[in-house]
Amino acid sequence: MSELQLGVVEYLILRGVTIEDRTSHPSIDVFSTDRELLRAYDDLLGWLSNGIRLYKDSDTTTKRLNDVYAISTIPHPELENYAEGSTSVKSLSNSCLKATIITAGTFVGDLFGSLQIDLRGWDVDSDRFADMLADRGYDTVSYDGDGYARNSPTHRYHYSDDVLVLEHYDAMNLLDEIDLSLETVAEPI
Repeated sequence: MSELQLGVVEYLILRGVTIEDRTSHPSIDVFSTDRELLRAYDDLLGWLSNGIRLYKDSDTTTKRLNDVYAISTIPHPELENYAEGSTSVKSLSNSCLKATIITAGTFVGDLFGSLQIDLRGWDVDSDRFADMLADRGYDTVSYDGDGYARNSPTHRYHYSDDVLVLEHYDAMNLLDEIDLSLETVAEPI
């Protein structure tokens, strides 16, 4: 498995995919109504993916639902390392972190903003994710009850514990480290 494939697998596990143990080695199942999203996962996983398939047709379930699509990985011995789900991911690789920031990151503020990583609805515990960020040298800031993160009015907070906040300079350094531009996570000024 390549570093990119492993990073995508870890990202999917942190999001909460199904890990199947039907054969001698585990595989991963991903379900979504967003076929384009699954196509992107399929492209990134390459040979590890079995391709996109229609899982449930809206005509057979009910007219009010969308079609549900799925991709599965082939059974692979390296997936045994992730049998415990999101707690099995021990560190954040660049590929995993890049996928996370692209899908869950938002830069908030104009000149000196902060990066918010919204993990609401993800399988990974936000405290655990914050610890893995700290292992990479990035500390998150938290709400102090007055509308700002501790010690600086330029660090925007978020009221939810499941939304991690990186202060401006750490956010810029992290984006540089994983080769993402600010435009990827910020709206134009």
